[in-house]
Amino acid sequence: MEAGLAPLGIPASELRERSLAMLSEVGLGDRSSHLPSQLSGGEQQRVAIARALSASPRVVLADEPTGNLDSRSGADIITLLTGLASKHGTTIIVATHDSELAAKAPRRLTCTTVTSSVTTMARSLARSARASAILTRPQNSPPHVLALLNAA
Repeated sequence: MEAGLAPLGIPASELRERSLAMLSEVGLGDRSSHLPSQLSGGEQQRVAIARALSASPRVVLADEPTGNLDSRSGADIITLLTGLASKHGTTIIVATHDSELAAKAPRRLTCTTVTSSVTTMARSLARSARASAILTRPQNSPPHVLALLNAA
């Protein structure tokens, strides 16, 4: 978990402290020394959520966050994700084929094309490394990102 924060230039002691705090928030404080192979699928998703939120992002893009989980674990993950997002003031954009999960979202955008607009936006953000520019100056975003932001 700490490795995900290392590029932020945070001192090692703070990395450890922040990582342990986020793992505790997702209910895994007692499993912090376990390797990924020693965690269940739901626990691995919890670590992914903790890692995503540990850098205090304004937006998290979650692509099929419950795709490899059983129904109960999936519901737990969504409850955890929405609760933490609310607590930390983070916007969550979820790409999913799960209609029950989508129905829980306060705002929905349905994409029927082969290439999802959310996936396209995520790839654009990752390639451009301009996520902060898109969030602070959305008018300068590529057309497919503008369409998604305006529809939401």
